[in-house]
Amino acid sequence: MTDISADPATCLADRMEISAALRLSRFLPRYMARQLMGRQHIARRVHRDTAGYAVTGTPEHWLDQFVYQRAAKAYWPVDRSSKVVNWRNIKVGIDVAPGFMPNCYIQGIGLIDIGDYVWIAPGVHIISANHDIHDHRLHHPDRVVVGRHSWLGGGAKIMPGVELGPFTIVAAGAVVTRSFPEGYQVLAGIPAKPVRQIDAAQCVDYARDHRYHGYIPEADFPAFAKQALNPALQGG
Repeated sequence: MTDISADPATCLADRMEISAALRLSRFLPRYMARQLMGRQHIARRVHRDTAGYAVTGTPEHWLDQFVYQRAAKAYWPVDRSSKVVNWRNIKVGIDVAPGFMPNCYIQGIGLIDIGDYVWIAPGVHIISANHDIHDHRLHHPDRVVVGRHSWLGGGAKIMPGVELGPFTIVAAGAVVTRSFPEGYQVLAGIPAKPVRQIDAAQCVDYARDHRYHGYIPEADFPAFAKQALNPALQGG
């Protein structure tokens, strides 16, 4: 049984199956390091099971994150050009990986809660804390929530305190500064405003056959979240 009092970083390392041999493989070329990963290694299983999904993490993503340390050590696949701050404050749904696409910035100083099957394009910023205007060294965190089956277009920015309801589409380049919890709409502009309503009756609330929260199988995620994520993200 896993000790739920263990350090979150240790918990993540255990879940990611980082063996001593794989740790040492950072001194080897990538193709040789990949050979040290067994066929049932978590990175290979996820890649095999999620082929064709919106987020299909590869063994190379895993190696970049946990061996070569060229990307964030989040519990989901992250591109080496993207940055994730404080993964413990970020809860991702099924088939979701903020930063999987290039040049994203996911700032988990405050809490971020992203629902299932949210598509996140390149260059998206999700910001959960602002600097204090009188002392820039200080932050004021504010929770961000993105509802299921939403779509954040390229270069979109979601600012602190924003809640987006299900099936919200944020147009490319939009800056969302206030909440739209009702969902089922297209937001565009700076600051973002509704430009089109979406017929909820036509929206497809699909589910994948293989369900992973990043690298973590759905069945294992509650225990992982309890052990490793901020307690304020538990449940829901």
